Amino acid sequence: MFARSKDKETIAVWIFVVVNSVSALLFAAGHIPATVAMFGGLNTLVLVRCFLLNGISGMVFGWLYQKLGLQYAMMAHALGHAFHHVIFVYFLL
Repeated sequence: MFARSKDKETIAVWIFVVVNSVSALLFAAGHIPATVAMFGGLNTLVLVRCFLLNGISGMVFGWLYQKLGLQYAMMAHALGHAFHHVIFVYFLL
């Protein structure tokens, strides 16, 4: 954030890794209410699942944002939800 200039390539790699990791954790934390609604409660295993799966997705979306831009990260997020719902409906109905 503080080392950013007009050229994207001048950002140190460690800054990107730290910022992307923190944002991935916040992204995963934002999905806790949906996880509670899906599982009907919250325990340690469900919380670990939420942070692991959404954290990995958040890292990928952060990488897409850094390399390609916000629109690609948002499209990947939307397509991830669409894919999840199609698979969910296919296997449960």
